[in-house]
Amino acid sequence: MAVGSWYCVFGGKQQRRLLILFLLLAIACAGCWDRREPELLAFVLAVGFDKDRDSGDYKIVAQIFNPLAMSQQSGGEGAGGQDKRPSWVVEATGRTPFEARKNLAPMVSRELFWSYARVVLISEQLAREGIRPVMDLLERERQFRLIARPLIVEGDISKALVSEYPLEGCSGQALLRQLETGDKMRSIAPVIETRELINILSQPGRDLLIARLGVRNPKKGVLGERKLDEDEKIVATPPPIYLGGGAAFRGDKMVGWIGNREARAHHWVLGKVRRETLVVESPLDGLPVSIEVFRAQSNMKPKINGDRVTMQIKLQVKGRIQDQVTASDLVSNREALSRLELRFATLIANDIKAAVKQAQELNSDFLGFGNVIYRLQPREWEQLKSDWPQLLSQMKLDLNVEAKVTVAGLIKEPVRIK
Repeated sequence: MAVGSWYCVFGGKQQRRLLILFLLLAIACAGCWDRREPELLAFVLAVGFDKDRDSGDYKIVAQIFNPLAMSQQSGGEGAGGQDKRPSWVVEATGRTPFEARKNLAPMVSRELFWSYARVVLISEQLAREGIRPVMDLLERERQFRLIARPLIVEGDISKALVSEYPLEGCSGQALLRQLETGDKMRSIAPVIETRELINILSQPGRDLLIARLGVRNPKKGVLGERKLDEDEKIVATPPPIYLGGGAAFRGDKMVGWIGNREARAHHWVLGKVRRETLVVESPLDGLPVSIEVFRAQSNMKPKINGDRVTMQIKLQVKGRIQDQVTASDLVSNREALSRLELRFATLIANDIKAAVKQAQELNSDFLGFGNVIYRLQPREWEQLKSDWPQLLSQMKLDLNVEAKVTVAGLIKEPVRIK
């Protein structure tokens, strides 16, 4: 009876095939042929790419998490009782970025694991020579994550990774959190992900703008401009890095730096400004008023007449008064509020005009005007694209900024003191 039942289930040709398939699946799931034990891996927190000035080879700088530091913090001691830092920075060179990455292996006792690297630093020298080889590696290598944030470093990459950050244990984590916080609170640095960078490189009529990371060399024992005496206990040093401005590109090569103002205009034009704060002089007494932007909508439309191009930009911005030094009531006075809104709009317009001027001087379309023509008027773009760098420098700007100012909550008047 048992034999007959077995034949009924697996006796047919189709049933025997299913049995073989089940056995193969059982064998495949029984083991981990490519397993990687965590204790045998070295987790990379941040990675940087540079060019060796002597040999001209590519240089890679990796910040690796040190697990022995955790055991020391939990009450244990490191090997030999030595003080263990939370991370370790190691570098290697190679004729290509991939070879430089492979040359790190003989220097580390564990296999490098790159998927935790959320920040990619690129030196100014390498950026000016061209970032295409680095982007090719980041796109091909499966361990690199395309959500990593690229930064162009003005200064020494190694110093940025070995510097101490008061609120964080590792500089890689500090850089990532500073990028996320800065993107939410300010709009003075174009924070993008690697996948966005690769996408922009493939778009006609648009050049890259990558956030700038300035590396400082702080001197201990200095508090502002005042030197501290030996008996004083408070010692403050400036932060080791500064995030602001950006690196403008033409193709895959960097052509120059832009400041905070022009980087903010990049956000204005693309309608990506979030919680940016502008300080406007009160029209009543000239004292400063802080206005925080909570909404910005941008619309661009090209106007083409032969080889003459005019870019029409209409920007609608809404902001709220967050504080004011002046004791004057700006909200109840409609005339004063209208003049305040006009000054607010003028500041924004000046940002955009300065960015357009610098884009024309650098011959870098980091504001994406050519891409607007490509998307809205593709036939005209086919005729203009070969001469677009020259046409960009001659392009006219038709700018219209509408700004509205409100108050926060129910507070309309400034604090009254009797």
